[in-house]
Amino acid sequence: MYRQYLIRFGFLLVVSLLLSACGGGGSKKSSAPAQSLASPTPAVEDIGQPQNPGQPGTDNPPLELPAGGKMVLQGRVTYDRVPFEARTFRGLDYASIHAMPARGVTVQLLDQDSRVRHTGQTDADGYYSFSVIRQQNLRVRVLAELRGNSQAAWDIQVRDNTNGNAQYVMDGSLASVGDGDNQTRHLHATSGWTDAGYTAPRSAAPFAVLDSIYDAVQLVVSAHPNVLLPPLAVYWSEKNIAASGNLSDGNIGTSFYTSEGPSIYLLGAADNDSDEYDRGVVQHEFGHYIEHQLGRTESIGGNHNQTSRLDMRVAFGEAWGNAFAGMVSGDPLYRDSFGAKQGYGFTINVEGRSYSNQGWYSEASIQAFLYDLFDANNEASDSLSLGFKPIYDVLTSDRYLSFDGFASVFAFRAELERQNPAIAGELSKMLASYNIFGTGWYGEGELNDAGSAAVLPVYHQMTIGRTINVCSDSDFQKYNGIDVRRFLRIHLPDSRHYSISAVRSGGNLPRTNPQMRLFRQGGQVASFTSGTADREIAQRHLSQGSYVLEVFEESNASHSQSEGGLACFDVTVQ
Repeated sequence: MYRQYLIRFGFLLVVSLLLSACGGGGSKKSSAPAQSLASPTPAVEDIGQPQNPGQPGTDNPPLELPAGGKMVLQGRVTYDRVPFEARTFRGLDYASIHAMPARGVTVQLLDQDSRVRHTGQTDADGYYSFSVIRQQNLRVRVLAELRGNSQAAWDIQVRDNTNGNAQYVMDGSLASVGDGDNQTRHLHATSGWTDAGYTAPRSAAPFAVLDSIYDAVQLVVSAHPNVLLPPLAVYWSEKNIAASGNLSDGNIGTSFYTSEGPSIYLLGAADNDSDEYDRGVVQHEFGHYIEHQLGRTESIGGNHNQTSRLDMRVAFGEAWGNAFAGMVSGDPLYRDSFGAKQGYGFTINVEGRSYSNQGWYSEASIQAFLYDLFDANNEASDSLSLGFKPIYDVLTSDRYLSFDGFASVFAFRAELERQNPAIAGELSKMLASYNIFGTGWYGEGELNDAGSAAVLPVYHQMTIGRTINVCSDSDFQKYNGIDVRRFLRIHLPDSRHYSISAVRSGGNLPRTNPQMRLFRQGGQVASFTSGTADREIAQRHLSQGSYVLEVFEESNASHSQSEGGLACFDVTVQ
């Protein structure tokens, strides 16, 4: 169903990260850069033997001593977390850096020949523990990755797209484990920050990214304990900047998710826009990954903000990303840092109702609706507190995945009602409070025209041989504005050749170039773009079934053309 799929986060953000590794434990501390797997450099670490076994959550968790000839090698992996300043219009607060556990990351023990002898994961407090043979030289390596347990499965790695896609790792020193009963080796990834800026390698960055994703994975697992997530590569580099070009040079444009891989790219240029500590940005993009890999999306991407009147596919996809980030953190405030010393920022309240242009084309409206369904705080128009699982169950249901239209707030509402018929009345009340009135899978009866006569109905219903007039415009914004593309539903009763045409019937452009794309269950099956002035006529053998035809004026959907305007077409299938 899905081919190349790309979502770019629509606010201008850039990220930068470097890597440094620090060993901890005992009285000495030092640090060294984390490296790629291709050329690891040892980090100096502190090594010591605890006097007494501790308790969970302390620096010394309980030891389970192995049989004779063996010992316990244990430790804790932590990283520097840089929080946001309390003021919501400001960015990161480097005066409040604090250590956090690196949860669920892979830990390996390597011998003097760099062979992997043991592999495991840190627990929810960042601890690891191995039973090893005494009197051997071993090195602790921490990989920037998360891997699933025996019930569920995931494989998420942080890699450097500007260094041959090498995976980030943090290495301790090669040292003897001794002949005692236990030994501790704590590793800490530092931020690399001083008052002058990032003056040392920023080891903490990939582990900060993973920690935001760890929370997102746990939310998904809470709804689906046996979930199988496709492998995901998260690309971050200090060279990743908000300029379009070659991804391997770091010119990634913005943080985004792409189905190619699948992958997430995160910005990384210091003093410009760095996203490694911006949980909302990371979790937003991971939300797109979940939506695409486990659910469905037909979003066409493009620029967007909280007041945009958007193509309904874009509005739902971006709203889902923002709402998902809020669901993961339990906090409706989505924050992003940028600028000199990452000292500036903006905040979006995903529950907010103060944004203009509310409706089925508004990511602000839909994200608030989704978050209100999830959270436990009810307002006058929100009496539902469903939690995450019912929302997840809709997005991954067979009916939602296979219905013949596009992913939208209407389709989501229809499947949620189908699974939970008792809440239909409350859903209507909630959606009406956001000026969303359409019902059913296709938004039948929608009243909100976004201020343009061209946008309703949401889907036109076609029959064989009947001509339907539709109009494309770009009053709100080009490419993905709500008035650019029109959707027509049709059921083809037989498998045979059909003629599909769009012929100019009015508008204010001196020349038009109608474009058509045909979809089935959200997947594109045909595209008609001959370039003939004022008309597009094509013949195609099509199987029996239900389809959606998308019709638009090429200049309204083109970023490269400055012109655009009202173009109306008579559309016929016969």
